[in-house]
Amino acid sequence: MLTFTVEKTGAPTDYDLAPGFYEARVEDAVEKVAKSSGSPMIEATLGVMGPSGRVKVRVYLTFAAKSFWKVEQFLYATGDDLVPGQSVAVDATALVGRSLWVETSLRDGEKAGVQFPEVERYLRKGDAPYEGPKPEAARAAEDPRRTAMKSAPIPELDDDDIPF
Repeated sequence: MLTFTVEKTGAPTDYDLAPGFYEARVEDAVEKVAKSSGSPMIEATLGVMGPSGRVKVRVYLTFAAKSFWKVEQFLYATGDDLVPGQSVAVDATALVGRSLWVETSLRDGEKAGVQFPEVERYLRKGDAPYEGPKPEAARAAEDPRRTAMKSAPIPELDDDDIPF
């Protein structure tokens, strides 16, 4: 009989998700109060379907004037048709099970070198320009370090530039 000690599970970690567009499902949603502002908010856990499996991503929908746009975007993405001027009551438990698409990016964690996925925007299916991780060209355009070596011009040399 062979034995070993498990160091980590084979399940994806909370940060195994490259920036891109992915299908997601609301797995949990709880009404809370934001510590920083005292505003009511909904803390939702999304199950995002990444290339290596489902990754959990927490999102915070704060009910304050400066962040209603985010709540509206989330509700629209999950299927609600909103009308300007309409007063909307949102029950956190009613959000559980809804599907949507998200655009993700990476944010730096507190530990050096650790990055976590974060939702940049919420979309309805069909509104995402593509599915999955961002193509390499798009990632390179966002991060100049990826193209610095490739894009540097190579100087042309004359025979006179050679010192021998």
